Amino acid sequence: MKTLLTTSVLLLLAAGTAMAQPGTPKNDKQKPPTPQEMITLLDKDEDGKISIEEFDGPEEHFTMFDKNGDGFLTIEELPSGPPKGGKRGGKQ
Repeated sequence: MKTLLTTSVLLLLAAGTAMAQPGTPKNDKQKPPTPQEMITLLDKDEDGKISIEEFDGPEEHFTMFDKNGDGFLTIEELPSGPPKGGKRGGKQ
């Protein structure tokens, strides 16, 4: 379960990072997007939250982030950075 959550967070952050800087060279030192930047990038109807229709990842990832189960991701529910522990994409 930890691996799935870690992968989900990294996928969400990677998608936002790629969208945040279109046309610029990739830079390993580039910071992942903040929760506010993710809202700005994915919130197509500009209501301040991300619906399942606006989310560009797997539905099970959306469900993991939707802590209160209301069908929307808010700034409080989005990860604010890579998962703690320092490992990326591998088993923990």
